[in-house]
Amino acid sequence: MKLKQHRKHRKFVCSAVSLLLIFTMILSFSVYVFAETPDFTGTIPTEAEKNSLQENREYIPSEKEEMTLSEKGLPIIFEGGIHYIEDPAYPGEKITLFCMNNERHWPHHTEDMGDVQVPEYTEGYLTPGKFDSEADYKECMRRLSKLLYAGYPYNGERLYKIVDNSELHTPTESQFNEMLIPTPVLQTAFPYLGHHSFTYKDWETNDTEHLDELRRFMNAVAKLYPDGQTSNGVTYSDITAMPFYKAVFCMLYEAEGTTPLQNFAIMYSDSYFVTEEQAYNATQDAVWRLLHQYNIEDNNMNDLEHDALAQVLYVYSERGGLLNYEPSLKDVHLTGDLKFTYNPKDGYWHSGALKIIEPVEYNGLYRLELPKGMSALCDNITYVYGNEEYELVSDHQPTIEDTFTIKAEFVWMKDFKQYAPMGDVEVHGKKFQNMVGAVIRNTTVSAEVPVGVDEVGSLSITKKVVGEKNCQEEFQFEIRFPYHTKINGLYGDLEFHDGIAQFSLKDGQTVTAHNLPAGAQYEVTEAQTNRYKVDSVDSTGEIIKDDIKNVLFTNTKYPDLSLSKIVIGKNGDKTKPFTFTIQLKDETGKPINGTYHYSGSVKPEFEKEAEKPADGTLTFVDGRAEISLLHGQQITLQNLPLNAAYVVTENEANKDRYITTYNGKKDHAEGVLSKDTAVDVINNRQSDQAPSQGKDEENPDKEVSDNGTAVKTGDYTNMWQYAFTAIAAFIVTASVFGLKEWKRKR
Repeated sequence: MKLKQHRKHRKFVCSAVSLLLIFTMILSFSVYVFAETPDFTGTIPTEAEKNSLQENREYIPSEKEEMTLSEKGLPIIFEGGIHYIEDPAYPGEKITLFCMNNERHWPHHTEDMGDVQVPEYTEGYLTPGKFDSEADYKECMRRLSKLLYAGYPYNGERLYKIVDNSELHTPTESQFNEMLIPTPVLQTAFPYLGHHSFTYKDWETNDTEHLDELRRFMNAVAKLYPDGQTSNGVTYSDITAMPFYKAVFCMLYEAEGTTPLQNFAIMYSDSYFVTEEQAYNATQDAVWRLLHQYNIEDNNMNDLEHDALAQVLYVYSERGGLLNYEPSLKDVHLTGDLKFTYNPKDGYWHSGALKIIEPVEYNGLYRLELPKGMSALCDNITYVYGNEEYELVSDHQPTIEDTFTIKAEFVWMKDFKQYAPMGDVEVHGKKFQNMVGAVIRNTTVSAEVPVGVDEVGSLSITKKVVGEKNCQEEFQFEIRFPYHTKINGLYGDLEFHDGIAQFSLKDGQTVTAHNLPAGAQYEVTEAQTNRYKVDSVDSTGEIIKDDIKNVLFTNTKYPDLSLSKIVIGKNGDKTKPFTFTIQLKDETGKPINGTYHYSGSVKPEFEKEAEKPADGTLTFVDGRAEISLLHGQQITLQNLPLNAAYVVTENEANKDRYITTYNGKKDHAEGVLSKDTAVDVINNRQSDQAPSQGKDEENPDKEVSDNGTAVKTGDYTNMWQYAFTAIAAFIVTASVFGLKEWKRKR
């Protein structure tokens, strides 16, 4: 009975075990008028006047066939080896005289004279009748006048320099630089010489530009040998006698171990650096040589090889003009532009090209008394020649009150004098010398000249980047002055070419262009960029006098949207593609359409198990676009509209027992693209144990587990596992009951 009872109470017990799954993950992704130049005399010369000023007004002594003799003659004074006369026409003045017949007796007492006395002299000697023609007479008088003008003691052409001793003299750098100034006649013959300021330092620094110009000059001169001449009539002999030629030759002469200064001392010292006695003797020899050329009696000096300076003076008498009247400001005019303009090439303020127009015969040397910080750009010192183009340079912006003074010292011939001995006095058959001299005057003219000033301002450009940290990108800019195309060179931080400057800026950088012409219209533009929205302040306008115009360019980065896919869980399928829908709308809610580029990448932690997706494009139609991603893959949509609204959803979300989250949240991802944004979509799938029953929200007919995983009916994947478990439970239960029954029967 009990056995039956126990059999009736046999029961099979089945146990079930529940599985719990939890999925979490967080990812973040962090962006520049001509002033009316005042004339030196107050008027601008006409072309006819200019031409008149250029006439070579040569001195021709008055023709006197019969000389008027004074009742009482004049004695010749001999002091220190130099002959003088005190002419009553010039009281208190000693006129330096030179002998005119080298084969006659000196007009002073010598040991061979005995009781013979030097006769007194009266005015007169050479007349047209002593020459083959009147033309020869005029030519000889002209040359003789010029020789005296350039010779001792007047040095009207600055052909020599007086020193204390007759030894070889090495010039100082300053003296050498003075010789390197090309005279007006040379600048006329070789215009390019006037465009440079040659100095000794050109040799020291090997200034190839200046040295090449000097070589150009020497080659041109060489082509004139032996009888050629320039367009303005300067001959080879003329040029080679000039200090400029000699200095240039020494600059270019290649001698190991010597400087140009030393070269000059060796080769030309005796023709330039002379004592007073040497200068007097050289002038005397040149007079004799010149008169011998015209067959004047008692002259046999047919060469000057023994005296280099005499040769220089003789050659000089063949060319150039002669100032034989008192110079006046009314004959001198300052032309050019005196308004100072900033020169970006050197950072200084420059006047326009200036020139002192003077008659050719003036040959003025104009000294400039300039304000502090101002100099003359011509020969690196503060004087210029007449008819020489130059400009003034200032290290600061001059003011309207600034003026400068021009002074010139002129050497001019007031009178040309000849003296003949009275009576037929002779010594040992020799008559006494006829004498010649000149009355030379020095006149200083001066004028004060105001300057003009350009009105200038500055332009500053600043770059600012928003929405991107530590931005290192260089942004390209252009400044254009459409009506000021002569703006060229460096203005502060910017270099202009024909009114245009191009430059680049990074975030936070600023450039400033200084000394731009006030009132100039400007345009600042930034090169097109697809990554940024560009806003600007005062990108167009005009330069303000004495002020800085500030221009600001702000670049706000167009946002990127990154989308990644991650699959986790024991049973997550990492080979399965997942499709995403991306929706975009502008700030007004209107769908955004168009094609946008994206770059593919792999999430860093999944580089070993995922492949990088190819770069590509997404085309949005009606504000929507789709793309599929595998586990570990990521795309970054680039340069999307600023402040666009986005929604990202996964088409397979929460299906096939996956739990889907968007940056840790369910349903979808949404927001506003005010900056770069990242969306990480994670699908979590765990083991396939039977979950607790529930309902699928999308499909109410489906049963789901407590964690939302759908239970699939008809799934026999693990049927044998269930059967094995049931059989094992049955065997264990039967064994227990069987043991109890055995014990009972026992």
